[in-house]
Parts: sequence; C-alpha cells; structure tokens
Amino acid sequence: MKYRASLIAVVLVSSWVLKAGVYDDDSREFVTKTSPGKILELSRSVALQVPRGRIDNFDDRAAQVYTALAPSYQQEWNTCEGVRFNDKPSLSVCTAFLVGPKTILTAGHCGLVNQAGCDGSAWVFDFYEDNEKIIRKPSTRTPGMTEMAIPAAQVFRCARILESKYDPSGTGVDFSLIELDRVATGRTPFKLKKDGRFTGQEKIFSIGGSGGTPLVYTKPEKVFEVTAQSVRGPFDMIAKGSGGPFIDAATFEVVGITVLSSMDFYYPDFLPGASLTGREKETCSRQFILKGPWAAALKDFSGIEKKTPYSEALRLDYIERWKPFLDKIR
Repeated sequence: MKYRASLIAVVLVSSWVLKAGVYDDDSREFVTKTSPGKILELSRSVALQVPRGRIDNFDDRAAQVYTALAPSYQQEWNTCEGVRFNDKPSLSVCTAFLVGPKTILTAGHCGLVNQAGCDGSAWVFDFYEDNEKIIRKPSTRTPGMTEMAIPAAQVFRCARILESKYDPSGTGVDFSLIELDRVATGRTPFKLKKDGRFTGQEKIFSIGGSGGTPLVYTKPEKVFEVTAQSVRGPFDMIAKGSGGPFIDAATFEVVGITVLSSMDFYYPDFLPGASLTGREKETCSRQFILKGPWAAALKDFSGIEKKTPYSEALRLDYIERWKPFLDKIR
C-alpha cells in the first residue's frame, strides 16, 4: 500500500514538472473534471466556507437549491486590470477539509471559535470551476456580481464546534474542529499525519479556495523549514486558503492546517518613493509575487522586504499537544 501511494505521487508530481514554483510563477490551477485523478479524489473532501449573508435562502432547510451572490475576484480585492482570476467569482472566505464522516477541520481565525461563528457559515463541497450542477449567471440585482444556484446536496451547515482554539499571541494554536449537520456521504476523510516525524525533504501541495475562487490546487514544493510548531515553504495558496490542508505528495497525509501566507496584494503607488510624475495615482492593487532564493531575506520587485516569505501550516501534532482534538473526530 505504501508503494502504491508513492507511485501515485510520482505520477502526480510529474504532471507539474514544467511549472515553476505567487512565488516565482503562479502554480495555482483550478480543480476541474480533467484534473489528475488523485486531485479530484482529494478535492471531493475539501469544503469552502461561505458566509450565510451571501446565501439568500440559507434559512430554508427544505430548499433543493441555494442561491448565492458573489462579487468578482477583482471587486473583492480591488485588483488592477490583468491580475489573474479577476473575472472569477470570489464567494468563499476560508477552506476546510473532511477528517471524519461528519467532521471538518479548519483554522480558528476563520471566525469559528464560538457558536455564533458556527451558525453564520455554510460549507460548500464540489465548488469546481467546471461543475455544471452549479448554475452561474450575471446578477440582475447587483451589476458585476455573479448569482449562483448551488444544489442543496453540496451545502452543509455547522451543527456545533467540537473543539477550537485561536491563540495568536500565545501558543499560536489556531484551529476549529466542526461537526457538520449530516454525514458527508460519498467523500473520504483525509488521512492525518499524527506522529510529528518530518525529514525536511517532504514535498507539499494544497487544495482550497484561493482568494475566494472555486477550488484550486498547487504544485508540490519542497518544505524549506519545519519547526516544532509549523511547516513552511513557497506554496502558492493565498488569502481565503486559510484552514485548508497541507498535503504530503508522497503519502497524501495532511501534515497541517494552512494558517499564514505572505502578502497577497499591494498598492504600488502607496509605496514610499513611488513616482507619480505625469500620471494619476493608481488606486488598484496588484498581485504580490516573491522571487527566490528562499533562504535569503526577500524583497519583491518593488523593494518591499518580506518578513514572512512563506506559506505556513500549523502542525497537527503541535495542536494536539496544546489542545487535544483527535479523539473528538466523528
């Protein structure tokens, strides 16, 4: 079984060989029906957090279809023309992944440390770029926004929070274990790396909502630092990917929960020393792209030094040490 998993990993990684590793070139790809088979399988168990305020009929538990309203990526982030994903809907605010038949794991900073946060969120599975069951059309109510009809079978509610902690200034523990309102039938919970053993040679990839878009997956990249608390590397998962899984490409085990990424967007004309000679101030934001080598102190092409030049996942064994949660999975 171990040999088979490794063989699949080789095939999976080889499909990304020509892509560079927003570090250098952007490796994010939408999950679609033509994505590698293992990606499709794993993606079935990744859910996106959608605020109930973005779903018109969320309180109708008998609904067969839910209607959601989403701004475009460009509207959500006030990005300049030409930024990748500008024309895509930005519906979600965080990511989660299935760890039990009716249990998902996500980041606590996604507003999920109390029942109010639980009640205020929907969890949508199978939010793929080419999912034909999700009907999209331009909104007639709000110009520029997208109206989506999402089958009720893909929409889950948070029944209760089984365990959570968000302690950014102390231990750094940041997670929420959530019981869904029903079993997620036909989806396989992720395997979890519980032993805390790392070689530092692992190749990691992630699946989640990137900037609020439909699900994307990233190219596997070698970790460049493993601490007692986290796993860090140049992984292209940006804002709203929080709570998503960091996945070992060799074993397909989740090694941690995405909790931090480098700066995602910036306003070039607001930088110190920006020249406005002969032109009007630019008030839109641009994608922040880091350049290697990763071991050095990093600056982007505008000269901004990055204090956190990596994406980071909180190790599951570290969380368990401070706030036991594994025995609560159901």
